[in-house]
Amino acid sequence: MRFSFLVVPVLLIGSFASIARTAQSPLEQGIALYWSGHYKETIATLAPHRSAELRHDEKVECLKYLAFSHVAVGGEDEAHDAFVELLQTDPATELDASQLSPKILRQFGRARAQLVQELFEQGKSSYASEDYQQSLATMDRALTLDGGFVLAKEYRELAAQQLTLLEKAAALEAPAVQAPPPDDGDRVYHLTSQIEPPVLVSKVNPDYPLSARSKRREGSVVIAAVVGVDGSVRAAKIVRSVSPDIDRAALEAVRVWRYRPATREGRSVAVHTVIQVDFKLEL
Repeated sequence: MRFSFLVVPVLLIGSFASIARTAQSPLEQGIALYWSGHYKETIATLAPHRSAELRHDEKVECLKYLAFSHVAVGGEDEAHDAFVELLQTDPATELDASQLSPKILRQFGRARAQLVQELFEQGKSSYASEDYQQSLATMDRALTLDGGFVLAKEYRELAAQQLTLLEKAAALEAPAVQAPPPDDGDRVYHLTSQIEPPVLVSKVNPDYPLSARSKRREGSVVIAAVVGVDGSVRAAKIVRSVSPDIDRAALEAVRVWRYRPATREGRSVAVHTVIQVDFKLEL
């Protein structure tokens, strides 16, 4: 009984190796070799195809089984590199914990954590150099890997706000499309060289919220609004936020500001504008 118990695994391994030899593609051979316990043979079979022109799903499977096999033979650095490449290829990759060893799962987790941190640092650098589009894309990749990364979420939001602000500024500089129709009392123009901009004549300073003062919160709120033909401010909305309490105070103040209206060909017209409201604590 003891002899037969020892022989069975050998026979099973032999049968798996036979499957590997009869598999149709190198990827199928490598996977079959892995599940038969031939880890070095799996690496030898799959490694040459790592940089080959594979379909996305084939590339993912190739990198998975390469990483698994490197873990099995003690090649931690090689396993780490394969896991990083796997996550770069498919950031949404998840492993089935019920079928894999804790050692594989730990290696995978470490590779994911390192890649997330690297992407976060790249995103921060792009933001600092004012490449907001690249920063947004990089933070999105980091959040695909780790959706709970709070700092990445904050930088992503900041980059998105900066892009919105730039789009607003570009819209303000866009040329007028056509001459206005005879009755254009409801029309809102973008500022151009043909329009004399509105002039602020009555300004109310915003209240500095106590909640923001107590936390020593400062910043500049940017508001997109329309200055009407009567000089009043309407359709005001936040395009760059500081905090909900400061944003609210800025909007309340701006809505009661009064302007000498913009003019076009001697007539008062409504225009889009951008207003910045600064909140700075006195020393």
